[in-house]
Amino acid sequence: MNRTSLVAPCGMNCSVCIAYLREKNKCPGCRLFNASEPVTIARCKIKNCEVIQKDGAEFCFACGDFPCRNLNHLDKRYRTKYNMSMVENLEYIKKWGIEKFLENEDIRWTCSECGGIICVHKGYCYSCGKIYWRTKKMTKIDLKKENKELYNPSVKEPSLVDVPEMKFLMIDGEGDPNTSEEYKDAMEALFPVSYKVKFISKKEKSKDYVVMPLEGLWWVQNMENFSIEDKSSWKWTAMIRQPDFISKRMINEAIEEVEKKKNPTALSKIRFESLHEGLSAQIMHIGPFSEEGPTVEKLHAFIEEKGYEFDGTSTGEKHHEIYISDMRRTKPERLKTIIRQPVK
Repeated sequence: MNRTSLVAPCGMNCSVCIAYLREKNKCPGCRLFNASEPVTIARCKIKNCEVIQKDGAEFCFACGDFPCRNLNHLDKRYRTKYNMSMVENLEYIKKWGIEKFLENEDIRWTCSECGGIICVHKGYCYSCGKIYWRTKKMTKIDLKKENKELYNPSVKEPSLVDVPEMKFLMIDGEGDPNTSEEYKDAMEALFPVSYKVKFISKKEKSKDYVVMPLEGLWWVQNMENFSIEDKSSWKWTAMIRQPDFISKRMINEAIEEVEKKKNPTALSKIRFESLHEGLSAQIMHIGPFSEEGPTVEKLHAFIEEKGYEFDGTSTGEKHHEIYISDMRRTKPERLKTIIRQPVK
């Protein structure tokens, strides 16, 4: 059987489902129809969705309503009870492909004792019975919610915040991010490694978390000439925050795994470093990146009014942006971007 046929349109990996693993009344998987399929599968609103049935969509992300109410309801139940997200699965498949998704699933659901399959619903290996952390509810850590003061500033007025030292995966480069091949390469390295680290964390530390949004430090050789409009001379550091419990060893392991499967061009440029900005002014910009000018001016005016100035360090001279919205799924006029400036 082709393993890809065991990934349902909703993003469920049927090979780790109790209905597929059991011997009695065994389900063949959501995509394989037969007379003995469970009633719950036959009545599934997602499987019987018009887009799936009539339009021949392979996965739910092909639908204009993705994620729809039915999928969100299912996703919430699985995130709460089984620590698995259908929506995250689908977003990963859409971005990186079904084969890479299955490779990560193998890492997550393979028993370390016997090589059997860990059941998502029962939390133990269906072959040897070894019990895993999945028998207990595991809360997914969301650093954006835990650090609201850092990731939810006002849209109307700038504010001051004390930014602590944090760990990041980073890649340096230069040029217009809209046209630079170097920036595209950085994205193709940072995100796979970040997701791989997340899976390693779940397997080794029994800690799950939301992968943090992309961030960027932007500057030019002479910051007096920095222009939001002219990006051709920009230098940048693209980066993704990592939880404090992530170690250098875990990062190296993730890089090695990504290199084995698909060696991105910029993989060797990744570095794992801490960044401490300290006292900073920030504001939320809503809209296209091309219209950030007035928001940046408001932030700089606020800094001057409060009697502060750029802190003068190499970090403090850089324009810092945090991309809260998913740029692939959000209309330009609704994009949320935090603009941050360290001060002294």
